[in-house]
Amino acid sequence: MAWLCERLRLGFRGRPAKTDPAAYAYRIHWLAQARTWTPARRAEVLAPLRRLTSSPGFRAAEGGRIHELPELDSLKHAGASLAELQTVLEALLAAPADLGGDHGR
Repeated sequence: MAWLCERLRLGFRGRPAKTDPAAYAYRIHWLAQARTWTPARRAEVLAPLRRLTSSPGFRAAEGGRIHELPELDSLKHAGASLAELQTVLEALLAAPADLGGDHGR
């Protein structure tokens, strides 16, 4: 778990001083969600999420819920939230399987 925390830059004793509180909250929320998903589900969400976050219309800095990702759910999400979900999914993808990640599976 330490490896994953470091990868997500969460540290062991709470959020680092330079982390935006909203981004930290999104990251914690998505980590709790994504850890319950199978590796296949994570991959199913990550691929279209990467396409969305790299598209010209994506607005990561805005808090309004304007982005849809049908592979995730039927809700609209804030760009900042989806950017943190991508961070979490990429960290889990790179994390060793014995630490709850998908690397090596």
